[in-house]
Amino acid sequence: MSKYNYTKSQRTNVATHEIGHALRLSHSPSKSSVMYASDRYASIDHQDKVALDNAYNN
Repeated sequence: MSKYNYTKSQRTNVATHEIGHALRLSHSPSKSSVMYASDRYASIDHQDKVALDNAYNN
């Protein structure tokens, strides 16, 4: 990621997104979600918490 000149915050968001996949979360249609498919600027939001809750509490 350093070759793309991502900031520390962007690298953190990308890593969080990938950890979301490891936790069985899919891409989100919400642009404010860290699980949105093409955004490295979003961090964890309420929708991400709900998705994680749904993945493990159903």
